Amino acid sequence: MEEELYDEFGNYIGPELRDDDDEGAVEEEEEDEDEYADDNAFPRGGEVGAGAMETDDGAAGGEADGAGRVVLHEDKRYYPTLGEVYGEEVETRVEEEDSQPITQPIVAPAAKHEFDLSEPPGATSYSPAFLASLLGCPGLVRNVAVVGALGHGKTALLDLLIEHTHPEMRAKGEAEGSAPKVEGAGDEARRRTQASLRAHDPGRVWLERRYLDARKDEQARGLSIKANPISLVLATSRAKSFALNLIDAPGHVCFADEGAAALRLADGVALCVDCVEGLLMPAERMVRQAVSEGLRVVLVLTKLDRLIVELRLPPADAYHKLRHTVAHVNALLREAALTAPAPA
Repeated sequence: MEEELYDEFGNYIGPELRDDDDEGAVEEEEEDEDEYADDNAFPRGGEVGAGAMETDDGAAGGEADGAGRVVLHEDKRYYPTLGEVYGEEVETRVEEEDSQPITQPIVAPAAKHEFDLSEPPGATSYSPAFLASLLGCPGLVRNVAVVGALGHGKTALLDLLIEHTHPEMRAKGEAEGSAPKVEGAGDEARRRTQASLRAHDPGRVWLERRYLDARKDEQARGLSIKANPISLVLATSRAKSFALNLIDAPGHVCFADEGAAALRLADGVALCVDCVEGLLMPAERMVRQAVSEGLRVVLVLTKLDRLIVELRLPPADAYHKLRHTVAHVNALLREAALTAPAPA
């Protein structure tokens, strides 16, 4: 009978088996698992079994409140709270995750404020009566000597101030179309330069006239021989006017006595330095004498266009060139202050 249930190869070929056997086997396995869990949850003799679960208080099964409650990994507390660390009186705040937008940086960059400095335009022209009234008040009068080496733009600087305070002179030059030529100018190169200046800007008559070169020999040679003064009214940034007695001192080494006399009369010094040539020996002598006289020195860098037109320097190199000139002047002032004789 048993041989008919299997074929010659040992495979079962009898009738189908009932499912009751499988269900009975599954029920027996579940009963065995329940018995094993009960044995581990309630060990005999109070001993903790190998399968006991840890609760939220770190104790086994029935030794803590809420026995049998399983504590998940994310619910366990490994570190003290902020209140326990800093105290109950300290307010602590915890920002929620991803509350900061992605467009906002974690560390905010330093804010850079761009602004422009501007001064309100003030009146630069004045009447002779106003100048006379200022000259009657000694507290509103300043004597300034404009010194520097030969060809460093001292007379041109004063001509600019004259044009700034006397706009009718420029208007007159524009109406005439060209400035009068200087008689006795024998230098052909200087004549070509003047013609070029008239062609580019006929109204700037001060470029040829040189108001403070009143002598014929000064006009013929194109340089200052005598110290020439001029009185102008100039205002500060707070719109307070002062009467300035400006003295144009010669820069040639042969006329150093005129510069020394100008320094004896001055309350301050405007030092003109060519940004390309730098500080030369005549200017150094003037600076040393000004420091020995106890005068304040103001540096004026002239002919900045030569850095671009002649030397063709890029902006970075031009900046270093100007910085070197300023450092040279400061070093000379410091040395002159240390070596200057004590006032009598």
